[in-house]
Amino acid sequence: MGTGSVPLPPTSLRNMDEHIRQTQFWDAAIDRQLARSTLISLQYAGARGLHLYDIKNINTQGGGNVLLGDPFHSP
Repeated sequence: MGTGSVPLPPTSLRNMDEHIRQTQFWDAAIDRQLARSTLISLQYAGARGLHLYDIKNINTQGGGNVLLGDPFHSP
């Protein structure tokens, strides 16, 4: 088992604008009493997202080789 420290690559903070509204949610429900002991209910819920925020996925195969200079080992 090795000991010591490994330097981390430079990092940056990433913050999303808190006022961006990119997702819409909606729902509806109707309840009806058919008889004294019978109730029917119809419900619907939905969501829609447009132009969703995304941060680039750097965890791809070979990402450590490119970004961190790790040696390449073929499988």
